Amino acid sequence: MALGRSRGAIRWGGFLLLILVFAVTSLFGPWFERSQADPIAVEPVVWTFGKDYTLSVPDDSKLAIGTVYVKTHDGTVWMAAYDSHPSAVGSPEELRQLVKQYRATGLDVIAWFVPKGRKVRQQLTMAKQVLDSGVKGLYADIEPFPGFCYSDCRFLAKKFWERLRAERPNARLGVIYDPRPQHWFASGIRRWISVANAVAPMCYWETYAGQGIWGKPYGCVKQAHSDLWTLAPGRKLQYVPMLQGDTTPWRFIQAVRAAAAVGAKRVSVWRRGVVPLSVWRVINGLTCVGALSDGCLIKERDSAGIFLMYGGAKFRIPGPKTFRNMGFEAKDIHTVPNGFLDRVPLVPRSGTLVQERGVGEVNVIYGRAKLPISGPRVFNQLNLDWRAIRTVTRGSLELIPDIPRNKSWFREVTRVKEWRIVDGMKVYISSPRVRNKLISEGELRPTLYLVPKSSLSRIPTKEE
Repeated sequence: MALGRSRGAIRWGGFLLLILVFAVTSLFGPWFERSQADPIAVEPVVWTFGKDYTLSVPDDSKLAIGTVYVKTHDGTVWMAAYDSHPSAVGSPEELRQLVKQYRATGLDVIAWFVPKGRKVRQQLTMAKQVLDSGVKGLYADIEPFPGFCYSDCRFLAKKFWERLRAERPNARLGVIYDPRPQHWFASGIRRWISVANAVAPMCYWETYAGQGIWGKPYGCVKQAHSDLWTLAPGRKLQYVPMLQGDTTPWRFIQAVRAAAAVGAKRVSVWRRGVVPLSVWRVINGLTCVGALSDGCLIKERDSAGIFLMYGGAKFRIPGPKTFRNMGFEAKDIHTVPNGFLDRVPLVPRSGTLVQERGVGEVNVIYGRAKLPISGPRVFNQLNLDWRAIRTVTRGSLELIPDIPRNKSWFREVTRVKEWRIVDGMKVYISSPRVRNKLISEGELRPTLYLVPKSSLSRIPTKEE
């Protein structure tokens, strides 16, 4: 399951709202009829614990997940032979203990493995041992390439997989596979799917870049689902596309949207250790974790007002017409207790990029104030992320001050002078010695904000 990487660029004009939020509650205000919507679950895949549980990835308790996919074995070899991590599976008993450990933290485990070679009896024994360990399912990774089932895929589908189904008729079996049609025959994918409960086509749009619809997040997920009419006609299968994790937030959102559009309730993501923090933030936002995730729509239980969350701040949506025009639906709303919004600020955290809907100008938030960015050239000079721009309703930025808070420290890009804010005015910092003295005395906050050229010009200067 090797991954590639590519990065797209977004032009300055015409930014689209980059959110997808699925709600977990159904009580809405007078704008909406009563309805119920389930959140879409994102389930990360673990290949090896040594590579997928690293310090760069948040702890499971901080992720909006309820299930993990753990690789248990490769052919007839337990994963501990390849992974020195203490959690790597080395026996049926170790797997049972691992499942208990995950359950203690509120997580279920789906096991996955690579069938390969012709030792059918041993593979059957191991598969049954895995199923009997308490996992919620067993998924076979079917790829007609070296290191996988290769030239034995069709043989194993008949001699191993169909026999496993016969001996475990109630087991939850799934198939992970390359959805591109040129690999269907060699993998014998129709036969594998014929006795499965779930399918997880690998939609790795970065890896498939340049291969038509397969190189597009939305297209891959939709096409793989459509092809099930050919691969498994008349069968009702759980559709759990395996999405590429090493990607951009926007592309991941596109893929999730496609999964939701075809009725999927779950998606998996390959793999836990390569998902960037920006994509984890998107994943958390899909279920409105803490109700303050970027893109989360919230309302208080007994209030009609609906707010969009960005940068830890609230932006009010003024009415049903704007709500609909921004592409939202009633099912996207997350209901919170009365009084919750009283504790949510009006100004986003520093570094948040915001743009009013229908307005070209982008602002960056620093020192609890908005600072305009004059154009793409300055935006790039600041080394900002085009994908991080958040679209809010028109007029929302009027509530954000133009003057940063006291003791804020600034320097305009391409310029040498540094400034601090004192009582709504900017004061020149004459030297590093003066700056260090101010910081030590608590008169200057120790974070330097690099801001757009001329953005401080509207702040009056105070001579000292």
